[in-house]
Amino acid sequence: MVAPPHKNSFPYLLGPSECPKRYVIHKHDAVRAGLHYDLRLEVQYGQKGCALLSWTTRKWADFVKGKNKRIMLIATDVHEVSWLKFEGEIKSGYGEGIVEIVDRGVYNIVKSSDKAIVLELVSSQSGTSFRFALVKAPLAKEKAETLLAVRVSQSNEANFASALTPYATPYAKGGYLRLLRTGKKRRKGEC
Repeated sequence: MVAPPHKNSFPYLLGPSECPKRYVIHKHDAVRAGLHYDLRLEVQYGQKGCALLSWTTRKWADFVKGKNKRIMLIATDVHEVSWLKFEGEIKSGYGEGIVEIVDRGVYNIVKSSDKAIVLELVSSQSGTSFRFALVKAPLAKEKAETLLAVRVSQSNEANFASALTPYATPYAKGGYLRLLRTGKKRRKGEC
């Protein structure tokens, strides 16, 4: 581990970097946390050099297949670059369990604003690419950064900032986070 979970990844993702912008997606069958996926993006991490910003989700496979159009990503510890190639068993601690690489390659930032970044993952394993947006999802009670990953297409990418703004609307205002948390949309007159 390089550092505890980050609270704002955008400066690292958008800042100058001498790092090659690689990514890895791990499938992690952990004893305590259960089966989940970890998305790790290589960035310039201040004086520490290249490191991997990491987020976890249980729904990555469904997201990539198109079954889910959006998923929540929760920041986890910043990892060392050696995790780009790590597969195997973690024998103890919170992460105890089996880790396997599902995909890896390089990523490109296609577009960005202060609330969203459109990424393209280019797989070195399959040669395919996959585009999605990382949208800031402000949750006051969270200790780590929470983002929404939203599938984007060429058609909604052109005006992505306005198209993705509803997803960044806070829970109290009736935005997407309320729907994620409760399964209910805001009713008229309710705040």
